[in-house]
Amino acid sequence: MRERRLVLLFILLSIGVGGTQFLHAQTTEEKMKAVFLYSFTKYVDWSQSDGEIIIGVYGNNAVLDILQTDLKGKKIQGKNVVTKSIKTSPEAQGCQVIYLPKSNSSKLSEVITASEKRGILVVTEENLVRQGAGISFTKHSSKLGFILNKKVLETNQLKVMTALYKMGKVI
Repeated sequence: MRERRLVLLFILLSIGVGGTQFLHAQTTEEKMKAVFLYSFTKYVDWSQSDGEIIIGVYGNNAVLDILQTDLKGKKIQGKNVVTKSIKTSPEAQGCQVIYLPKSNSSKLSEVITASEKRGILVVTEENLVRQGAGISFTKHSSKLGFILNKKVLETNQLKVMTALYKMGKVI
């Protein structure tokens, strides 16, 4: 019950801080994943990043479309948020956040190799935290949640705020 309240608070804070227009359409699972991705970036220290925070989505996906529409003009920690489709692992090196949809889960090892120790947050649609993702979405009783791999996040030199660890499940 406490975990569910924290996740709800996480979502409400995310849409409240960025403006209520972030969820201007019906709430779908893809829309919720987009909100979570945007929110995850708020709980990481990006002070070492220059100018922009780039969220790369591996391949084309409904989440990418939502992010590109809803994040235009948004800033996190004073930096512009940019979203783009990436199709190769070397492209991932230019991103701060990489989202790997289920359709591209087979690319995880390539993405991990390209992003390792570079301050890149890898988020997967499938539960792949034990395989090296920093954060993975989970679904229990049709409720969306997330798992964090603290060791991977630390190895990738990401400074994650304690609040994010409290909202998800940590391994």
